[in-house]
Amino acid sequence: MHRLSPVLTTCVARAAAYGVEHVPKNEGVVIVANHFSMIDAPLIAAFSPRPIHYLAKRELFENRFGAHLFGALGAFPRAAVGTCEVAALRQARLLVRTGRAVGIFVEGTRQRLPQTVPGRPGAAYVAIHEGVPVIPCGIHSFDWTPTSGVCAVVWGKPISLDRIPRTRDGYRAASELIDAELRRLWQAAAGAVAARLPRELPTGEPRTRGRARTGRWLRRETASCAGLDL
Repeated sequence: MHRLSPVLTTCVARAAAYGVEHVPKNEGVVIVANHFSMIDAPLIAAFSPRPIHYLAKRELFENRFGAHLFGALGAFPRAAVGTCEVAALRQARLLVRTGRAVGIFVEGTRQRLPQTVPGRPGAAYVAIHEGVPVIPCGIHSFDWTPTSGVCAVVWGKPISLDRIPRTRDGYRAASELIDAELRRLWQAAAGAVAARLPRELPTGEPRTRGRARTGRWLRRETASCAGLDL
């Protein structure tokens, strides 16, 4: 499923990415993104140089098919908005501690208007406690449908939260920093869509087309995760 996702995604979405070189290929990271469309998670995966374990809606796991499908894609359930999500955050911390990439849509749900909104503090909490960088990813997929629409993904440089205290005020300050960078990157992605996916952004990041991963690389990643309680 991991192997097919990038191929299928770039078949149903005309898309490009910028700043892919900002994504570390080995260390544990928290990838944060804004959220407009059902295509967003596979779109990020299609332009990521490494597998991503997504923090996904618990409702997606409530039937056997959904649990099998999204589990195979590396996702794990989070609590509903407004409820405690200690178990999901514990799993996210375990993953980044062991060198994996965890993806979180910090807004918590898809947005109905073409704008970003303040995110929840869970991503900042994980990154601060585990001492790993946050990799921001701005997406413009608002106008996408299965039959039309253009999308763009813009990766930002890693954000270090090492100097932010492990307090409620610290998590809030870190979330505001992440929100500001996601807003900037989303605006860059929207500009790229309006410009019909130029070869590079005004800031110099080159365009990247989607690429499928190799089966050997995926099998190695799957085997290395076998001992984790996901």
